[in-house]
Amino acid sequence: MMNLSSKGKTDHNYKPLDDLTTTLVHQCRRSQTTIQRIVETAEDNEALLFEALNVNDEIQKVLTKYEELKPHPVAPLQPEPAMIPVAVEPDESPRHLDTKEDSLIRKPAGSRP
Repeated sequence: MMNLSSKGKTDHNYKPLDDLTTTLVHQCRRSQTTIQRIVETAEDNEALLFEALNVNDEIQKVLTKYEELKPHPVAPLQPEPAMIPVAVEPDESPRHLDTKEDSLIRKPAGSRP
């Protein structure tokens, strides 16, 4: 039986997302489901169970290699938020308001200057 997991190592023109590769990956995944049913029904047939588990291991190696070689999408960089110019208001801290507010506060008749 050919060792499928070594295919990616020797082929330097490997393109993980081409149609053939995508088709083969889908077939491997479907085959794993079939193999799982074979393993579940093999019961006393140790030779069949052994072979099914070996095939499953080979398929898993191929799928793992595919995942390693597959280009992973790069998240776009978050743009920095736009800087909005803000007009600076004159200082309205309490120490500056005292003189303005004092002139607005009604004082008793005896305390006016």
